[in-house]
Amino acid sequence: MYSIKRKKGVILIFVLLVLVALMGVALAFWYAVNSEIKSVGAELANAKAFYMAEAGRAKARWAFTSGGQPIKDWPGETSSPFGAGKGTYVVTAAYSDPPTNQHVTITSDGYIPDDTNIVAQRQVKESNILIDSINP
Repeated sequence: MYSIKRKKGVILIFVLLVLVALMGVALAFWYAVNSEIKSVGAELANAKAFYMAEAGRAKARWAFTSGGQPIKDWPGETSSPFGAGKGTYVVTAAYSDPPTNQHVTITSDGYIPDDTNIVAQRQVKESNILIDSINP
């Protein structure tokens, strides 16, 4: 009878150790899931910024091909929003080979959500475009 009374507290310590171990596993799982969610969010923002930059490059090329707008007169676009908080792009075009001016470089920067509050930024550059292929 004396030995049973001495062993009553051992089970309490064992249960506490099991609970601490389970809590550690739960916290590790929570940390892994939380890190993955942040990582996926950053990847999504980078992808959106890339597509914003690509949209700006495509719009600039379209302006040169469909409108016949000369490169030298094109001021570029300083900030073109795609809806509230969806992103902006900034596009510039310049001659790649002055003074002959036969090739153009279009540079487009995409920003999420915009160019003043940057969460993600990507740049797309199309270089050495022959002017005859742009302005036929």
